[in-house]
Amino acid sequence: MLDSLAEWLANLDRHVDIPILYGAWSAGRFHYLSLLAVIAGAWFSYAIIRHAPAHRLFRYLGVLTILGLAGELLRQVFALSQNDWAYPWSFFPYAFYMSGLLSGLGIMFFKDRALGKALQSYLGSFAFCGALMVLARPDAFYGHSLLLNVLTVLHHGLVLSMGIALIAHRRQVLYRWFLAASGWMLFFTGIGYATGLMLAQHASLGLYRLFFITPPEVGMMTAWFVSMQRSLPFEQFTLLYYGIFVVVAFVTLNFAVYIMDRLAWEIA
Repeated sequence: MLDSLAEWLANLDRHVDIPILYGAWSAGRFHYLSLLAVIAGAWFSYAIIRHAPAHRLFRYLGVLTILGLAGELLRQVFALSQNDWAYPWSFFPYAFYMSGLLSGLGIMFFKDRALGKALQSYLGSFAFCGALMVLARPDAFYGHSLLLNVLTVLHHGLVLSMGIALIAHRRQVLYRWFLAASGWMLFFTGIGYATGLMLAQHASLGLYRLFFITPPEVGMMTAWFVSMQRSLPFEQFTLLYYGIFVVVAFVTLNFAVYIMDRLAWEIA
């Protein structure tokens, strides 16, 4: 069955050039269209959820989580069939980029309990911020496979839409439980760090970075940050990056709240 699915996926896929970062239309067409689709999805989330009752919010988050997990499973099956992954296939649930969908899965079960609120804050701040970073840097996260690129956009676009829905509907929960969300960030970082150590034999290929919060390309970082990465032991750099991510996620959350308040004022 998996072989048949892989053959079907191979027929759907084709080789594409990696989108150029904000270049000409011909070089970045896929990225621009992806951004338009993600913006439309984010606006849809904001419009239908901001005045919705809590049960509808949780149902909406559940639907997006299931869609995201199904898309990610499809992406993994296809990448495995193409020999794209050099690490054991079973490791992908531990990848750091999965933390947003895993948070959505936890919210489906715990809803407004303490654990559910902490996960809501994490999804509406840290995961939301991470999705923005991915969608802003197509040249660092996209590859040469059209289908994999589409599924990458789907994954992070859904996480972004879930974050928008939570910010629009539950911003007080997001702020009140931000410290607990920072704890979840530390937990996911630890999982990624441990998984990276288990896959240390792949470090020369840079694959361990899929399981950790460090950017996959040095070019994404400033010269100062690169020098810090090279001069500090990996454990110290991990803590430094964690601290920076906490600050950036909090700033991103506040910026998103400001934009939503402005939109609400304009609409009114």
